[in-house]
Amino acid sequence: RRVATGPEAFGNMQVDSGTTLTYVPAGTFSAIKAFMQRHYCHMPKVCGADNATFFIRDDNEEHCVEAAALPKGYPVMRWHLANGVTVDVPPEVYFKQLPGRADPDKTRFCFGIRRLSDIPVNR
Repeated sequence: RRVATGPEAFGNMQVDSGTTLTYVPAGTFSAIKAFMQRHYCHMPKVCGADNATFFIRDDNEEHCVEAAALPKGYPVMRWHLANGVTVDVPPEVYFKQLPGRADPDKTRFCFGIRRLSDIPVNR
């Protein structure tokens, strides 16, 4: 299912495979969030009170899924780029992985797609 498409949804984007987080325009982020909440509420941290899901900007990385492995069932996102280029982005890529807090044998999986407006600006 197409969630967001075209320059009106993404503008001009730069793809940087070495960056931890993926930033998208606010409208595109909202479309991704709505899609996931419509189809993946059964998955951890997708639905619930806004302050309990992984869709909030969380510089402390507290709203992550902590587990021995990333739970199976999050979708593969397919990005259609210019000139017919298609990139499949599996959950293992769009979830940032950090050491567990409660249990050092676990990993915190944090949603790595954020609103473009969430980029911190140093003045």
